[in-house]
Amino acid sequence: MSRTTTRTAKALPSRFPVGTKFVIEGRRAGEGEVQVFKRFIEFPDGTLVRLPPRPDKRRAVALRRARASVADPARPPSR
Repeated sequence: MSRTTTRTAKALPSRFPVGTKFVIEGRRAGEGEVQVFKRFIEFPDGTLVRLPPRPDKRRAVALRRARASVADPARPPSR
């Protein structure tokens, strides 16, 4: 019997067990656009972890900067 509990994501693991599902629910918002209204991770045991509707912008910017510096180490960091 699988249990269905829901919790919110604070820190996600770097690896997930086999059978884990990343679910995105959305609808068409316009020409070539999609509005996402629900995102969650479902683990094989039935546990659901809700993800925020929008990623934290500060973290997204930091990740982009980190990726850019790895991609082109000679390029000076942007401000």
